Parts: sequence; structure tokens; C-alpha cells
Amino acid sequence: MSGTMRVLGSLVTVAALSVTTQIALSPAAHAADPIENCRGALTDEAFIGRDVVVPGNAKQDWPEDHRENRRHPRRLRIHDVVRFTARGSVQIATWGDHKGPWGNGWDDLAPDNGRWPAPGEPKYALLVRPVAARVVILDGPDRGLVLRPGAWYVAGEDSECMRIVRTSSRDDVTPRFEFKINDDNVGDNNDGFDVFARVWRSCVPPIDSGC
Repeated sequence: MSGTMRVLGSLVTVAALSVTTQIALSPAAHAADPIENCRGALTDEAFIGRDVVVPGNAKQDWPEDHRENRRHPRRLRIHDVVRFTARGSVQIATWGDHKGPWGNGWDDLAPDNGRWPAPGEPKYALLVRPVAARVVILDGPDRGLVLRPGAWYVAGEDSECMRIVRTSSRDDVTPRFEFKINDDNVGDNNDGFDVFARVWRSCVPPIDSGC
């Protein structure tokens, strides 16, 4: 189950590392309801499905090819519905414990001292934030919550379904998501999370040029 997502304003810039693999998906399924397909976690109905490696010691962009021309069919766009699931663990510091996508859980929250990217959320949990896009949560206790660009929130092991409701109109700025560990010093971490990113889109190629 996914946990509560809360918007947070801290911005952190760190190095990125990426390994992605695109999987084959059914082109005939794109006309179906993307929200219901996301709620059912129907991977075969997804327009995009990619594995994204999120290192424990850096932030990670996705899509990694976000600098593509804005007409590129794989570019994220308004009305796309996204969901992220994660597995694996991060070793906190060189000799520290390994933490899963929920980190220390809701009993051990990051302090608000200016050092943690997401104060008030579980330490060492997997975070995600929209960049050059605005997103609304579709399910769970945060249903209807609008996530603004640049604000970290907890994705954990399985995020809620989210819909992109606004993107940048600039050709040189493309919508994407960034992942990071909720840690006050990510630089000494090891290992990382395997995140499966899925996008559901309502379209019937080749009628829709975005498919």
C-alpha cells in the first residue's frame, strides 16, 4: 500500500546516475481509461514502462532523456497518469544499516533543521518530485492534492496514482520527475532502489501524434 504524500519545499541539487530499460507494451490499450488502468496497476495497458535505478548517494531524473524535443512521443505531457513502485535497499553511510523504500517508517521522521530534504517525513525513505510540471494525487488520503514543481514528497514502496495537470510551455524545459533519498548526507550512501515507472495515456496511434 502507498502512504500519505505531503508537499515539502526543500530543494536539493546533487549528481545523477541512470540505468533504464524500456519494456514492450500493448499499443491497442492506450484508448482505455488511464486512471482506472493505473489504479489496477495494469502494466500491459501502460503507454510507457521503465526501470529506473535510483542510487542511494545522488538524485535521479526520469525520464533521463527529458531534454528531447517537446514533440517527442515519449515526452511526458498533460493528462498522463503516472505511478512508481520501488524495491531494493540503500545502505546509509559506509557501515550503516540497509533501508527499504519506506526508510525508517513513520515512527522516525526527519527533523526540520534545514538539512533534510523532506522534514516531517520518514528518514531515508524514497522521495520524488515533479519538475517543470504540476501533478494532482488521484487516490488515498491526499486525493485532490496538487503537487507543485520542486517540492519533495514521499513515494515509498508504491506511490498513489498521479495525473499531470500542467507542464512548462518552454521548448528547453521538459516535464520530468526526480528521485532522492530523504537523508541529510546522501554522499556516503551505497546501493540504491530499482524503481518501476509507468505512464498511462489515453490515445490511439497514429491518430494521436503523442503516441
